[in-house]
Amino acid sequence: MNELPELDSAALKAKSKLIWIFAGFLTFDLVMILIDQDYRGLIRLVLTVLLMYLALQGQKWAKWLIVVFASLGIPVSLLVTIAHETMIEMFLSLILFFLDVTLVVHLTRSKPLDRYFDYKRRLSSYKS
Repeated sequence: MNELPELDSAALKAKSKLIWIFAGFLTFDLVMILIDQDYRGLIRLVLTVLLMYLALQGQKWAKWLIVVFASLGIPVSLLVTIAHETMIEMFLSLILFFLDVTLVVHLTRSKPLDRYFDYKRRLSSYKS
């Protein structure tokens, strides 16, 4: 029987960093839901958690869907930062801009994270 190799520490650190970025997004969403008192945002929050979970399980389509959404969020948050009406809008849009850029760069450029995703996919096919 073929044994799966262990994950290296860099891949595990990359996964941890991704989880922290995801936690930042979820915290941001919760704050926005509370500020706006628009509880329909909870539906978006649940879908976001599901998408993030599937990405962490190695689903390529989920990873790339997150990349697309975050990439679209970059110019939007930058425009809101430039055309802000209040300082809080500017501050929140800068946070979102930072989170979007960090997420896109980490998902598309991190080789250790790619190793983690490959491991999860191999583990999934190994169990089948």
